[in-house]
Order: sequence, then structure tokens, then C-alpha cells
Amino acid sequence: MSCHSYIKSSRYWLLAGGLLLWATFSWPLPRHFSRAIPAREVHAEAGSAVRDLDPGDHLQLLYHFWLTRDMLAGHTPLFTNLYEFNTGDDAARYHPDPLYLPFSLVYALLSPWAGDAAAWNLSLLLAFLLGVAGSHALARRYTGSAGLALAVALTVNAFPYRWITLLCGSPTGFAMGLIPWLLTGLDVAVRDRRSAGGWLAGASILAAYGTDLHVFYFSALIAPAWCILAWCADPAPLRPDAARLRAVALALLPAAALAAAAVGLSLVTGSQLARSDLASGRSWNTIRIFSPTGHGFYSRRPLAMSNHIFLGFPLLALLGLGLAGCCCLSRHGVRKESPSGDRIGRPWLLIGLLLAGLALVCALAMGANGPLNALAMRAARKLLPKYTMIRQTVKVFCLMPAILTVFSLLLFSMWRQWEGSRARGARWAAVLLLLLTLADFRSRINPGLCALPARMPAYEEIARHAASRQDQRPHAIALPLWPGESHYASVYEYGIAKSRVRLVNGYAPAVPLGYHTNVFRRFESLNQGALDEAQVASLRAMGVRYAIFHEQPYPERVSPFPAAIALRRLLQHPWLEPIAQDGQMWSFFLRDAPRQAAEVPPLWGPPLYAATLHWSFPEAATKYPLRLRAPVAPAPGLHYLLRVSGAGRLAADGGANLSIDGENARWIEAPFTPPCGVVWQVAEGAPRIEHALLTAGDGAGTPRDGVYRWPAASLFHQGATDARDGSVALDPARDPQGLAIYGPGLPFPSGCWRARLLTAPTEEGRGVEIGRLIPATIGSGGRHLNNAGVIAGLPAVCDFAYDGVLPLRLEFHYHRHRPARVLALELERLDRTEP
Repeated sequence: MSCHSYIKSSRYWLLAGGLLLWATFSWPLPRHFSRAIPAREVHAEAGSAVRDLDPGDHLQLLYHFWLTRDMLAGHTPLFTNLYEFNTGDDAARYHPDPLYLPFSLVYALLSPWAGDAAAWNLSLLLAFLLGVAGSHALARRYTGSAGLALAVALTVNAFPYRWITLLCGSPTGFAMGLIPWLLTGLDVAVRDRRSAGGWLAGASILAAYGTDLHVFYFSALIAPAWCILAWCADPAPLRPDAARLRAVALALLPAAALAAAAVGLSLVTGSQLARSDLASGRSWNTIRIFSPTGHGFYSRRPLAMSNHIFLGFPLLALLGLGLAGCCCLSRHGVRKESPSGDRIGRPWLLIGLLLAGLALVCALAMGANGPLNALAMRAARKLLPKYTMIRQTVKVFCLMPAILTVFSLLLFSMWRQWEGSRARGARWAAVLLLLLTLADFRSRINPGLCALPARMPAYEEIARHAASRQDQRPHAIALPLWPGESHYASVYEYGIAKSRVRLVNGYAPAVPLGYHTNVFRRFESLNQGALDEAQVASLRAMGVRYAIFHEQPYPERVSPFPAAIALRRLLQHPWLEPIAQDGQMWSFFLRDAPRQAAEVPPLWGPPLYAATLHWSFPEAATKYPLRLRAPVAPAPGLHYLLRVSGAGRLAADGGANLSIDGENARWIEAPFTPPCGVVWQVAEGAPRIEHALLTAGDGAGTPRDGVYRWPAASLFHQGATDARDGSVALDPARDPQGLAIYGPGLPFPSGCWRARLLTAPTEEGRGVEIGRLIPATIGSGGRHLNNAGVIAGLPAVCDFAYDGVLPLRLEFHYHRHRPARVLALELERLDRTEP
């Protein structure tokens, strides 16, 4: 076979292997290529792996890709993000930015004819194949074996962190494929003294700057070290001579020039960080929160951020076998040089340097949990410029696949000198461990996908409504309002891309300075539906005439009460006029004059202030902090419920006093001091607070004929509310599996009770179990009391005994196999006998 045919065949095998690896690790993405994009690396739910508008960083990056397309098409001014954190001054949203080029350009070119999802997936596939090709190019620099180079290139691109970043929509996943090209270029420039290598390295680091600042930063850090490594890999003498130094410097000149240009651009564009909450860098406490633990290197349990540093035992065993084989070769007198054709000098020195580099990367990735009291991280933050800006310390793992490429090649290339039966046995063991490594990596990946709807009617209706009023700059506030760094707000960004509605809030890693004070804190009460005259005036001053309420996601930290409390207040607010509902999304217009009382629509039933904030205290406690992280908006009869025992007096730091008489434990009401609560402590005697919760209104309401009845929408819930009857529609295409509806979270008298869940019949769910009804107690010592299956259209009945100690919560756990419409939950006392 000629050299040309050999190279051509190798490229075919590389392309086929890369596509097979992509299809295997990203499945079932190929089945949904034109309608969904990856959302997460692990999908743990039953049913379909696809969920509509699943929030996350993938939607955030998709928004910025769309924004680049919109700028290039001339619909949005260049370098101007008009649609987020816009407080009324469009000019203030001008920020020079690399626009995630070159990958956003691929999306911009493909999306007009392929659609958003397919264009995104093609861009991601291109980034992955680019990384595979780069790893192969780097591998060929360090081995003469085509098969070994192909095997290593594919294996390192199966590395879990590579797939986590790709599937979670991180720009790091796109840019990681540029690192092996950078190292290949540096190697060519240093060892071959060719300027083509300098141009390749420079182009790679420039593209890394455009795509992801983390990869750019770590590429800049590793580049000088890799030049030293390449110098040591050159069979020429280590001591430099003038001619060789001059040739290397000239070859590296293009890389230095382009890297300097990238650094200069980063300094210019990075000036906006001085006007963000990142100006002073990340605190050590923040680093500690995002630092993985050492268990993540090998554990198969869900460990959140720690799973990102997974290496696995098969990979460690494979590398250990390679190192042991090399040591065996050295011990038995086999020459230490690499085989002919590898053109590598001093392999043992290179192995030692790379092993030290791998250890350093692992120590830095562990952040505040690193060895020797996080010595590596503390030193990096002190000695390296801008390292204090890094929050997710695991980002340094972007270097791991490239370093592993050369390290593993040096180990196993030396094996080619090994002959005999022991050599054959070792090679078969290495092949087995290689297959186990790939299987181990694949077992860590089970992608969840996010389907992209063609339209966002709640946002589009705002644009149409504004156009009818001759308003060409529709401006809105999206609810719930977040501090600016929550991935839940990524759904708002997708709405922007479908409507070009400006938002006063948004989602960004670097939140504009002043946003937290001037926007988030000022309008945070809107998360609970409270909007006063001063806030109306402030919104008007910023040009905000619309509000978009996202009923879901609405996690408990948004409000101490269910989303229904906020929705009811918004629907009945005199200054807000409902203009559209799209499932879980509601649009409102900020009127020029308030509505009359007759114009306010009636809603289902009375409001229920179901409780979710719960505190439990140990027996020895004498101080009881019942403070909230966020202010509570005014509500009728806002108060604590306390389960107390002992006798004496409790005093609050706000001045209130509470006398406790009698030794028997019981639930009592206590005053709540707005807006964030109080701290109670023992003032006299030996009173004790066992449990506490926050509620308002008349608690669970008044039973009719001995039955409490709560419309599903009044409880904490997933799904979309029907404001006419208070029912909730659950859709498997949109809503997650698991706890879907629950409440009221309040104490009741002890005794025997019956819970009923009422659902509407559906064609798809007829005769099939759609979930489970579970009565449970909550708080320290909480447990499930019983459970019953739920058949659509039939009342689900569950009897249970309850002791009255902890708050009672009725839970509906949704199977997510079929659509469901939940009407109400009922609770009936069967007798007054103590259980």
C-alpha cells in the first residue's frame, strides 16, 4: 500500500470510528436529530429521554448562537445583546465579544435551512469530530503505529468530561477539540522547526478564545510547558544551540503573534467584567462549593460536580499496566528509546513530566478539596493571573484528554519492542482493559434531550401586542425573577430568540453590576405576585410594559408558597391585563390605568397558603433561627406554626414574646416579623421548639361535610394550571417524572384519615396507572404512611394512620408515561381514635 493510500485509509477509519463513537455515546440523539438537542449527560427519568424546553446551559449557549446569527443577518446591532439585562438603555448593552466563533458561525450558516435543533447538533458533531481528528494528529506525532494512534484518539474522546461538556451545552465542550490541535502545532514548530506548526497553534488558541474563555485560559497556561516537553521529545541534544533556538523561535512566531492578539482581545472584551459581579474574582467559599471530592475519580454514585472528574478503575488499570510493562522492559535491559519510526527522544523523561502534569491537573480540578490543604489551588490563585476568576475548578479537566493522548502513547509505543508469549498476554490484557474502559465511560453517559418547540406563543403575543400599540421595542420582565446566574432563566432566552422581546433580567455567568440591587431585589416580590405603585412606576421608567410568568419551573426557593399564590395575584392585579397563556407561560400587559373591580376575573376557590418552609431542631437547642433567605411579600394572617413542648417563655429578636404552658407537645401559632422572620430563643424556663413552619391565611381551609378539598393548582405542582377550575395538566413531553403535586404541608389532628386524588379521564391513560398517591410526613423523621395507585379518571383512595407530630403532605408521584389532568386532592377524617 502506498503512503498516500495508507493515509487516506487511516482517515476513513478515523471518520468511521468518530461517527460510531458519536452515535453510541449520544444515543438517542440521532433519533431526534432535527427536533431536540442534548441537555444533560445523565437522564435518570422513566419514559422518554426527551423533554420540551428542559432548562440548562444548552439553551443559554443556543441563545448566544442565535444572537450571533441575528447580528450577522443585520437584525441586531453587532456586539449588542439588546435582549437581556436591558434596563432601558440599548447603548449600555454594547459589549465587544468574540461571539463564540467559529462554532456559532457554523450554526448561523446551517440553521436557516436545517432548523435550530439540527444546526446545533451538526455544530456539536463538527466540534467532536474536530477533536477526534486533532487527537489523531497529535497521536501520530508520538507513534509510528497507525492502529495505536487510532485506538488512543478514539478512547480519549470517549473521556467522560468530554461528553459531559458536550451534552450539557457548555462552550468548553465545543472548544476542547481545539486543544490537541494547539499541542500538535507546538510540537511541529518545536521539533520540526516548521512555521506551519506555529500557524496551526496560533489559529487554535485564537479559536479557543472565541469559543470558551476557560479553554483559552488553560491553553495559554499549557502552551509554554508543552514547548518544553516537545523540546525534550526532540532526539537532538537538550542543550540549545543558537541556530536551533533561532529556527524554533521563527517557527513559533505565528503562534506567539496570534496568541498575543487573542490576549489583547481578551483584555479589551474582558473590561466588561469590571462592570459585573465578577470584578473582585471568586471567593474561597464559592470555590469550596464548586470543588469536587476525591470520590468522583472512581465512584459510580451520583455526586453532582464530583462526577465530572471521573476516571474509573479500568482506565487507571490500563495506564498502570502500561507503566508496569515499560518498567519491566527497562528492568530486563530492553533499550529505553522508542521504536524506530516514533522519532521520540528521552521517553522516560517525557513520561515523568506528563505524569506530574496529570497529577497537577487532578489536584487543581479538586479545588478546595485538593491534597495538602488544597496547595495547588491556593498557589494557582496566588501566582497565576486571573485564576481567581475560575469558579468551577473542574474546568482544568479540559486538558486531560490531550495529556492522556501522549502519555498513553509513550507507554504503549515502548511495548512494540516487547516480544514473546508474555508480550502477547500483556497486549491481550491491554486490549481487554481498553474495551472495559470504553464500556465504563459509556456507562457514565445516558443523555437527556431538550426538544425545541417551533413557537413560543406567550412571548410572540407580547411582540404582536406591542406592534399593535406602535411599540417597536417590546420590553418585559420574566418571572420568576432570578439573581442572574440561574439556569432556569435559560427558558426565557429561548423565548427571546422566538420574539426579540427585551428583558430586564436574563442569565449570564457575569451579571451586570447593579442588577442584583436595582432589579432583582427591587422587584423580587413579583415572584410572589406582589406589585405596588412604586414598582409599577419603576417598571414604566425602564420602559417595561409586559410581564411573563413561568408557572414552571417554580422551585420552592422562589417563594414560600405555591406558584398559584403568585399567579392568582397577577391575574387579579388591577394594573396587569392577561393577554396570553401558553401552557405554563402567562403574558401580562402593564396597563395605562388600573382595571375596575368588575373587570377582574373570578378564579377557582379561595387561596391556599400551603406550607413548604419547615424547620426541625435538636432536643438540646436553646436558639431557634426561623429566618428566610428572601423577603416574604405581605400575605393575610402570615404566621408561624410551632410544635412546642415544655414550659417557659420564648423571646424573639424582634421583641415578641411567647409563653409556653404545659409539658405536652402541641402545635401553636406564633407571630411572624416581616420581611424575613425572626430568631426565637429561650428566655425563661425550659420551653422547646421541635418543629416550625410558615403559613398564612386560614391554614388548610374549612372542611365541607368533614372533607378538606384542595384544587390541584392550589398546591405545589408541576404542569399547567387551568384558571377556570384549578385543575393541573401534566404532559410527559414537558413535565418531569416524580413528585408532581404535593401539599398542604400542615399539621392535622392525630387519627385515621383517607386521602383521595381526583383525576379526569384521558384516552391515553384509560385503565393505566399514571402515578402513585402517597401520604407522608415531612421534616426530621418524616416518612411515607401508605401509598395507592392512581388510574386516570378514577378516584385514588389511600387510608392511613397519622400521629399529628409532623406536618402532613399528600403527594402525587407522576410516572410520566401518559398525559394526566389532576383535579383535586381530598382529605377526610375517618374517626377520632388515636393510632
